[in-house]
Amino acid sequence: MAFHVYHRYGACDSNPSLDTFDALCDELAAEDDEHRSVSVEHESGWSLGAYGGGLLVWENVEDGEPMHMVGVSRADVLRLWRLLANGDIDAVASGSWQSGYGS
Repeated sequence: MAFHVYHRYGACDSNPSLDTFDALCDELAAEDDEHRSVSVEHESGWSLGAYGGGLLVWENVEDGEPMHMVGVSRADVLRLWRLLANGDIDAVASGSWQSGYGS
């Protein structure tokens, strides 16, 4: 399965080791109002964007309405990113998502 990782300041990596997800999550530690998220995007177009404070946004970048969860733990973000990177779209979609981008 192909996936991409989008870093906080615009860099993109294709099919990195899943071990890099910890460092990706670490990028959210610094305060930055302009560059607020990091994400993992599957080749199907499904993306999980993480924001500081535990906001997670689930959307298909080509089609569909965004969904979100708030208060998501780091461990859950990493677990969901791994599921997405492995192509388990249904497992990610089965979460307790709410409509919209959240706040």
